[in-house]
Parts: sequence; structure tokens; C-alpha cells
Amino acid sequence: MNHYTVTLTAAAQAVATALGLTAAQDLPFRTLMVQADKANANDAFIGGAAVTTSDYGIRLDPGDTAPAIAIGAYDSGPLKLSKVFVIGTAGEKIHLLGIPF
Repeated sequence: MNHYTVTLTAAAQAVATALGLTAAQDLPFRTLMVQADKANANDAFIGGAAVTTSDYGIRLDPGDTAPAIAIGAYDSGPLKLSKVFVIGTAGEKIHLLGIPF
């Protein structure tokens, strides 16, 4: 099990890039859990490379009132952090918990 904290920017960024992961560190995950930081004041957004604050796959409510959201579980075709993109208010954070293959 791996966990990460990603600091958001006002531009879409791959989670792997935001964390500074190398290709070898970009592990395939069976499941990812995501949650906004409890100190966030604004929504955070998750999607593909073209994610924006108005076109997204998942919107994370600010603060810690919303439960974590699961992406997966996948039996095959694992999810890599280089394929997950995030955007939000600069300086705010999201947390990820991953279960690798």
C-alpha cells in the first residue's frame, strides 16, 4: 500500500509528475482512494490530461466532510499515476492511497 499527498496548481498536472516520480516509480495500481485535504477551501478535480475545473471526471468537495472516493478495483488494465490528472486551487492538496498490483 502506498500513500501520496499532491499539491495542486491552477493547471492540470499528472499526479506522477506532481510527485516527481520516475517511470520506475510509476507503479500500476489495482485501486486508488482519493480525498481532499481537510484544510482545502475549494473543490479539486480529477480526470484525464484535458481536465479543467468545468470538465472533469471527479469533483472532490473541499474539507474533510466528504468520504474518500475509490477509483477501481481493477482485475486487469491497472491504473498508473501518470494517467491521472488533477487541477484545483494552487497550494491546496489531495491525498491518495493506492493498492498496487
